Amino acid sequence: MQLKKVIEFIVFSNVWISLGAVGVVLSTYFYTESDVDLLVIILVFFSTLFGYNLQNISQRVIHNHRFNQILWCQSNNKLIKWIVFVSFLISVFLSFYIMNIYLIIISIPFFGLVFFYRNAFSSKFQIRNIPFFKILIISFCWSWTCCALPQLISSSIFNWNITFIIFIYVFAITIPFDIRDMTIDKKKIYTIPQFSIIASLLFLS
Repeated sequence: MQLKKVIEFIVFSNVWISLGAVGVVLSTYFYTESDVDLLVIILVFFSTLFGYNLQNISQRVIHNHRFNQILWCQSNNKLIKWIVFVSFLISVFLSFYIMNIYLIIISIPFFGLVFFYRNAFSSKFQIRNIPFFKILIISFCWSWTCCALPQLISSSIFNWNITFIIFIYVFAITIPFDIRDMTIDKKKIYTIPQFSIIASLLFLS
């Protein structure tokens, strides 16, 4: 039972996906043959932890696809808020410690994308509701945080190839989740899979 609780915490609190982000950063360092910066690794881990748990603060409809996760989040709402708060503080501190002012300014729009993706404080403006923009937000944020930013912090040399590869990789692995969410997203949310299906039907008709 204790092991189950630990696994649920790691998966449902997005620790697992944050470790995945760390893996992408390590791949970037390996590909560019750069020295691994531990502080950048920690920054990416906690910024990812912050971003994903911020989305879980808002109330969400329970559905079959994510029944266990949503139920866990609702039962541990205070814990998630603490994770968001602590992760935010660590991310801000490390950002000002290891990044110059120019990188911080450039990173602000990406923070805005994360904050307003599913705004926990207002249902009036959520970027994920913009047609066909949902999957692009995720791809841009991952390629910037896990690939572009570590390169810019560690070296003046920027490798566009690995950045583009990471973007395409995240875009590709996000499509199945986008397809899954077609049945649970609001009708006003238009995704790329939805557009593809509509285009196919029009072509075949």
